Amino acid sequence: MGINQEAYHQLHLTAGLSLRRQLFFAVCDDIVLQGQLAYQLDADYGDEEAAASSSTTIVTFWIDPQQPSPLRPILDWLKHHRLQGKSSEVPLFQVLGIDRLTQQSPAVQNQFLASLSRLELLLTRVDMSLLLWLPRPWLQKLKRGVPGFWRMRSRLFEFAGEPSPSAVEHDADRLWIRSVRDLNRPDPPPELSGPPPAEISAANPLSVLWTMLEDAGRSMGVEMAPPDLPVPLILAPPGAVPESASLSSESAEAVSEVCHRYAELEAHWQQIQVLNQQQAGPLTLAQLYLGLGQLCRDRVEAGDSSPELLDLAITAYRQSLLTLPLNSPDRCDSLNDLGSLYWLRSQTETRGDAMVPWLEQSTEAYCQALQVPDALLNPDAIARINANLGAAYGLLAGLTDSVVNLKRAVQAYQQAIAVRPAATHSLEYASLQNSLGSVHWQLSQLEADADHLRQAILAYSEALQYRSPEADPADFAMVQNNLGIAYWSLSQHEQPGYLLEQSIQAYQIALEFRQVTTDPAGCAATCNNLGTAYWDLAQHHSQHPDQQLAYWRQSVAAYEAALEAAQQAQGVGLALNFDVWATFHSAGVVHDHIAQRLPEPLADERSHHLQRALALYLQALVGWRNDSHRLSLLTDSLAHNVRSHFEILGMAGQQQALSQVPPELLPDIMAQV
Repeated sequence: MGINQEAYHQLHLTAGLSLRRQLFFAVCDDIVLQGQLAYQLDADYGDEEAAASSSTTIVTFWIDPQQPSPLRPILDWLKHHRLQGKSSEVPLFQVLGIDRLTQQSPAVQNQFLASLSRLELLLTRVDMSLLLWLPRPWLQKLKRGVPGFWRMRSRLFEFAGEPSPSAVEHDADRLWIRSVRDLNRPDPPPELSGPPPAEISAANPLSVLWTMLEDAGRSMGVEMAPPDLPVPLILAPPGAVPESASLSSESAEAVSEVCHRYAELEAHWQQIQVLNQQQAGPLTLAQLYLGLGQLCRDRVEAGDSSPELLDLAITAYRQSLLTLPLNSPDRCDSLNDLGSLYWLRSQTETRGDAMVPWLEQSTEAYCQALQVPDALLNPDAIARINANLGAAYGLLAGLTDSVVNLKRAVQAYQQAIAVRPAATHSLEYASLQNSLGSVHWQLSQLEADADHLRQAILAYSEALQYRSPEADPADFAMVQNNLGIAYWSLSQHEQPGYLLEQSIQAYQIALEFRQVTTDPAGCAATCNNLGTAYWDLAQHHSQHPDQQLAYWRQSVAAYEAALEAAQQAQGVGLALNFDVWATFHSAGVVHDHIAQRLPEPLADERSHHLQRALALYLQALVGWRNDSHRLSLLTDSLAHNVRSHFEILGMAGQQQALSQVPPELLPDIMAQV
């Protein structure tokens, strides 16, 4: 669980106290992680040892978007258990799937919020507790929509995680996934140590993968023709699924072992075995294997993403596809599900090279889904599968053949966009445009091609045309931040003055909705980006000292705001997606420049900036002490600061500065002073 270990530990302990009439909120933007944590909590108190030591009963259920009130299933459970004489239990109802309501109409969302007011009354009268799992955008909606219910809360548990694959419904209430991430961090400018615009860390190969979008799998639309790309999609031949029509004895044994976990799987597997012995027809077996795969998929959706269950689901779908007719209406959805299962299976691997084969099979399955007869491919299916395909290629690009796979991702996203008009699918259209912009930005970093940045700016601008800051401020701010990064990146190639001003404007708009009180981690990242944009803009005004000084002041104010927001985010256990130590150093550099530029009569202000720069450098040392390259950069900055202390404050000022420098750095610094 990494950084979420402590938060889960607290949740686990709280659940075990069997508290009565309590209301808890668990906030997690990563929907897959959300399900895993809820499943783990359920499992922890479901085994015999836990049941014997605690009167806690965990009851888990998912919101039905068609009947979004959680009140009815809670009342049904309470009534059923009273009839069984189990009224001594103190149930903790944990509710998942609230994120799915984002895809529903305002009327459905309001129906859900209204039901919470009725739950408020139930909580005051019945010995039970309630745990709601939800992403941050829904937390804000809940605060505004049912403030009385919010005030009843006993505790809020926050889990770090980027928005990630969420449950998506299509014709048969299927979950499946596509993914996109905010931008990766660009290379640092020459005079600052830290990477400026950033949404995620690039510390390992997986960190360039994109965040899974909450509204995954829905169709997209666009009003302009996509440009031709030199790399075509590779469509796998229809016969590329398994060769054998029957399971080996080893495979059958493995299937049986996993099926024992769940009664519905075991019953279905036994039925398959009986019909195999009776030599049932291939179509009958195909439908049974498909049913087994779908049952497994539903368990995955509920939070069990173990490799064994995913392998079973994959095996079942592959067996079904062997004899499922090419013109079967189930074939397209089955291949799409299979592609998503391969995608999820890749996420269980810890090494990049182990992920690659799964992702390659994922793209192959999606491509096969696009090859079913035209009569079975409606615009919804085309958009959904191409969106999934684009996401899989994007993930694959982070591991192998980056340029080729990113260009395939671009083409897949554009083909998804082409089949849906923005006029009727505005939210989906905006999501896909944001995804497309992110892929173009990635390509710009690999090919040093400014045209990709122009395409990214166009895509983000299109996305913002159909994003409502009132309806979803967090998502609107994310796209604005991405637009600012794209403008900043393009400013490294052309028109720096104009493009940096556009970048600053985009960041400032993002910060209207990424406030430190509601989203400290996002606020910190965007403030860091803003500080770098102002720094770069100042460098282009060296002939105008007063204007340059003004930009430096704005730069350092943004960096300081980033550090304050970062401290608040870390204080509540939220992960940062940029190098905060680099921000300490960058802020110190700007303070040093301001101290040098200010006129001599402003001695107190100059002293303040020098001392603040020194304090920031010493903070950066905490994180950079074991990084030889960055430590060398920091030592140079400290030496410059010590010299400035002497030039501005005299020998006493220099001695005061040297007294704060760690002894092990003094020889290198004194050699430069």
